[in-house]
Amino acid sequence: HQARRLSDLAEIIIGRVQIDDDAIGLVGLIDNQGVLLDVDARSLEIAGMTREDVLGKPFADCPWWTYDGEVAAKMRDSVSRALAGETVRYDLQLFAAGTDRPDKRLWIEFMLAPVFDDDGNVEYLIPSGCEIQDRKSAEEELRQTEERMKIAAEASGFGTFHVDRLAGTVTWSDEMKRLLGLSLDDTIRPVPGVVPEFVHRDDRGVVQEFIERVFSTPDEPDRVVQHRIIRPDGGIRHVQMISRSRVEYVDGRRDVVAVTGAILDITDRVEQELTLNRERETAETANRTKSAFLANMSHEIRTPMTAILGHTDLLLNHLNDPDNRFAAATIRRNGEHLLEIVNDILDLSKIEADKLELDPGPVSMIE
Repeated sequence: HQARRLSDLAEIIIGRVQIDDDAIGLVGLIDNQGVLLDVDARSLEIAGMTREDVLGKPFADCPWWTYDGEVAAKMRDSVSRALAGETVRYDLQLFAAGTDRPDKRLWIEFMLAPVFDDDGNVEYLIPSGCEIQDRKSAEEELRQTEERMKIAAEASGFGTFHVDRLAGTVTWSDEMKRLLGLSLDDTIRPVPGVVPEFVHRDDRGVVQEFIERVFSTPDEPDRVVQHRIIRPDGGIRHVQMISRSRVEYVDGRRDVVAVTGAILDITDRVEQELTLNRERETAETANRTKSAFLANMSHEIRTPMTAILGHTDLLLNHLNDPDNRFAAATIRRNGEHLLEIVNDILDLSKIEADKLELDPGPVSMIE
């Protein structure tokens, strides 16, 4: 009588599942000894098996699970727990040789539920499973994306944070803690809208203004600010904070309900810029010194050269011997050439010192 009752119940359960829910990946009936009495056709099709392969055998030893020792051991434990009266639920991969999946595995959300008789004893178990392959694929893709983001964050030195204004919470990434000089076990409890303690005291006003503008301007979701942080060891780091707001309608108006952002360590870049600025100032100072020296030397050289040229003119007026006049003329000619060079150096010095004065005048385009 009991066997007939179980058989009828199995037909009702299996038939109803097949009619009502094509998404079910497994449903069956197990007696109180853990033996599989019946199973739906789709489960057999998924594993590429026949009813004779599994019916009358311990459920935990069926090919859906025995492809992997750990999976089979967990199923045996699940059956034992269910026979003790516990409803067991977890995600697992079953053997799917009857599908076109290259790994021959299919993710299902598995449940093993006990059914009790009138005396409260477990009379049989109902195994069932819903296919969740798409969900698991999405979870795996999300996990890989998070892993890539984590690697990128570690490589580039930026941390991320999320502010939930409605819940009043702030969460930080592990890389954010590293950037702040904290261990992963340290707990950070900042308050939304309040400047964190790690912000440098000279930059707290800038950060406070940034926070106020983020929460008060829903039409400007993206903002950037640079400031300094102080680590627990006293070290100072320069960071750039980038935020993006999520805006929703609250009480009939658009308001910022959450902010997600990243903080990038730009200390090396800032220090490089400071070094370049110092080197540029040093170079400019040296250039100004050089220009001043050249200008001064040009003046010092031009003064005696003027005297030399003047006295050469006087000498030419008193010389009659052709050889002597030729020598004096040579001195005059080369002196004028040297004076032109000195004047060119002086003009160059004035150009570098931004002191060159132009003397506009008419010029012949033909010449």
